[in-house]
Amino acid sequence: MGKGKASAAERGTAHHTFLRFVALERTGSKAALEEEARRLEQEAALGSEEVKLLDFDALAAFWKSDLGRKISANSRYVQRELAFTAAFRPRNWPLSRG
Repeated sequence: MGKGKASAAERGTAHHTFLRFVALERTGSKAALEEEARRLEQEAALGSEEVKLLDFDALAAFWKSDLGRKISANSRYVQRELAFTAAFRPRNWPLSRG
């Protein structure tokens, strides 16, 4: 699965996973991001196919942007995805016909 054969969903999932686990203090350059991807692959947080889908130029551009620099500078306050559970009963579901 190379970049040309992957779906947008596959590329998006690879980027999402990378951003979920990347060490925010290691986002200062394209080389640092590539190194982080190798680390995440070694730790099995990313698969080798996912690493191949990452657009390091785009990732580096984001982390060099005002927003990316602000996130990195405030990394100790960043809260990543938080686990949650939600339970819905069919009678409470808006589309329920019951």
